[in-house]
Amino acid sequence: MMIAKLSFVMPCSPVAQLSKATGHGVTVMRCVPSNKGGGQSLMKVESDDMDSVMLADKLGKETTTGSFKVTNLAPGRHLVTAEHPTCEACRALAEARCFLEEGHGDEDGLMRWTVIAPGQGALRELKDLLEKGGTKVVLESVRQLRSERELTLHQEKVIKLAFDLGYYDIPRRIDLAKLGKMLGVSKPTLDIMLRRAQRKVLASFLRAEG
Repeated sequence: MMIAKLSFVMPCSPVAQLSKATGHGVTVMRCVPSNKGGGQSLMKVESDDMDSVMLADKLGKETTTGSFKVTNLAPGRHLVTAEHPTCEACRALAEARCFLEEGHGDEDGLMRWTVIAPGQGALRELKDLLEKGGTKVVLESVRQLRSERELTLHQEKVIKLAFDLGYYDIPRRIDLAKLGKMLGVSKPTLDIMLRRAQRKVLASFLRAEG
């Protein structure tokens, strides 16, 4: 398994549209293809100058393709789901059998992705598929995924989502029940998943400290 950082420009993406509407950068949390050839994205954006109603209204007026649903996480923090009729990035990820670990984008369409790939072949395929859409992909770094003693891919995704949505904030911005509903798992199952992941993180930290 490989983990790679890459960048490319996709000015017509829902990420760029959301960034233009708020004037801020966007964090991409999920990006998956839909059954109808388009894509679905889950994004997070911080915008102190508008609430979720204002943001949803602005997206409705200023975007010509796709649909957006805005949920307020906290004052100035919004979770946005987008459905887009065409999403080359989502399709490229799925076809190359790669996973989006972390993504960021701005209003000019500049995307910075961290992806996990089964191997060099899948990573080359992802790059080729993205470039077929007319964008130039810059491969910034590639390395082997951490050892099996560290977090599994699923554990890392779950604990990162919990962190991003404020489960570890004081006070918490999301509870286990809501987080479990988003992930499609029960509250007790999610509790066990998070505690196992947390134990690995602590064990890794304590080993590093000596």
